[in-house]
Amino acid sequence: MKLNKRKSVLVVSSNRADYSLLEPLMHQLISQKEINFGLIVTGSHLLKTFGYTFNDIHPKIRKKTISKIKVLESTSKASMIKTIGYLIEKFSSVFKRLKPDLVIILGDRYEIFSAATSCHLLQIPLAHIHGGEVTSGALDDGFRHSITKFSDLHFTSSVAHRKRVIQLGEQPRKVFNVGPMVLDNFLGLKFLSKSVLRKRLKILKAKKDFLVCFHPQTLGTDNNLEALNNLIAKMKVFNEYNFIFTASNNDPGGEKLNSTIKKNVEMCKNFYFYDSLGGQLYYSLLRSCDGLIGNSSSGIIESPIFQRFSLNIGDRQKGREKTNYTIDCGTSKTQIDKGLKELFSKSNKVIKLKTKYVSPSKLIVNKVKEKLTGELKKNKSFHDLKT
Repeated sequence: MKLNKRKSVLVVSSNRADYSLLEPLMHQLISQKEINFGLIVTGSHLLKTFGYTFNDIHPKIRKKTISKIKVLESTSKASMIKTIGYLIEKFSSVFKRLKPDLVIILGDRYEIFSAATSCHLLQIPLAHIHGGEVTSGALDDGFRHSITKFSDLHFTSSVAHRKRVIQLGEQPRKVFNVGPMVLDNFLGLKFLSKSVLRKRLKILKAKKDFLVCFHPQTLGTDNNLEALNNLIAKMKVFNEYNFIFTASNNDPGGEKLNSTIKKNVEMCKNFYFYDSLGGQLYYSLLRSCDGLIGNSSSGIIESPIFQRFSLNIGDRQKGREKTNYTIDCGTSKTQIDKGLKELFSKSNKVIKLKTKYVSPSKLIVNKVKEKLTGELKKNKSFHDLKT
């Protein structure tokens, strides 16, 4: 797709997780007459081993795809280093050709960091969503804060995250708290009933159903495989419950985790595994299940919105803001066993949260249109906090 003289805005998506959060925003951008929207797809979207989720992108958005940038299949740290260099070169080539007025990215993946680096080097205005968060148990933390420094507009998920972005030296007038992007996924989403989910996913009826999302921890001393094996060993005791696994991401170690999960799924009739569920299935499951287990941000950010408890294992999400719906535990068998029992005992309780459901995507689009009139310039100045 060739961009015309309208303000051109590109969005970069690297996996199923950021796509589900960005989808409502992309629909909003497509509907704007003043904006010519384009999508760049990379990361695990294009990997068969992770479900080739490019096919899951909404057709209206998929046809706006300008470029598909493949990454290496391997998930080792050595391949990550090679991939970052490769992606910077490829993103730079695409950005030079298209000359966008603004690039929008979300999160803290290394693929997203590569896109941000290219924008910074080419002096292309960049808007970053979900900056200011902390996950000290993952490499993502360094990527996220670096992206913040490369960006010109910032859209955070909370007041505390906005303050942290400003603490990093960003101008307050360019940092906006719009709330978590996941709110848009629930506004207007047609949730599937538990009976429909069971039929479509071929899940047998059980006393309770628990989602399991376990990803590699890329920093710290935790052994990913050992932690997963400890979790599986303890879950096997509770054969009256269903445990529904979603695939690990393509960080280093992800393939080994997925392989281990699949082997155990073959042996346990109450274990299920899905490469990629897509937004409707995943959020319907989260809404209808009895809790979430693992180390995914979904357990911290999304579970509380559905008033579901989550067991957060290890340090991968260390530093994130949490509600009373999150139960933290270590990675040993004893710690996991204690955490699981607490989760199972609390899975029927409800804690009321004060949450206002305002569309983050609409807030972002309005602010983007305002800033595209001329205020977006790359000559940034550092904002010092008053002491």
